[in-house]
Amino acid sequence: MGGYLTALAAHTPPLVTQSVRHNCIRDVTRLRNRIAHAAGGYPRDDGLVEATAQAAHACLALILR
Repeated sequence: MGGYLTALAAHTPPLVTQSVRHNCIRDVTRLRNRIAHAAGGYPRDDGLVEATAQAAHACLALILR
């Protein structure tokens, strides 16, 4: 996701602002990485999964408006 956001921000003219790129990477990618890259780890409850889905939804809403 970070690569796509970086490409959108680097486009001429930019399709997303650097601030949107930064916030989406911070809010979505880092949460996703906590789930995906934890060695043998699964979320203890649905909270982290729901937070990641909500952050992704918010990011997409900003990009697609």
